[in-house]
Amino acid sequence: MYPLESFCSWVLYVNGKEKITDCPSVNDGSWHHIAITWTSADGAWKVYIDGKLSDGGMGLSVGSPIPGGGALVLGQEQDKKGEGFNPAESFVGSISQLNLWDYVLSPQQVNSIFSV
Repeated sequence: MYPLESFCSWVLYVNGKEKITDCPSVNDGSWHHIAITWTSADGAWKVYIDGKLSDGGMGLSVGSPIPGGGALVLGQEQDKKGEGFNPAESFVGSISQLNLWDYVLSPQQVNSIFSV
């Protein structure tokens, strides 16, 4: 749903639609807290880095809920659903404490989780 693409640009994908973000690289050897929110009602999306809003916008897959029965792919770019995995397009690094919620976190909630 939300792959990070390359080290200098992030692209958010939701149901085949994409938004290119203006977020900075976090490939600096340090751990970072990254939170991404999205709602289908108005397509509002936000990216937080280390508890602070980094980028956001509207209109990403408006009115398009994510259907059940799919797959969540982390750390691998795919051009098409089920296309396969290419080692050259794999995430290299570590992911810890991955959480998914069924509601949009408020900025205060994101900051609180970052501060823990």
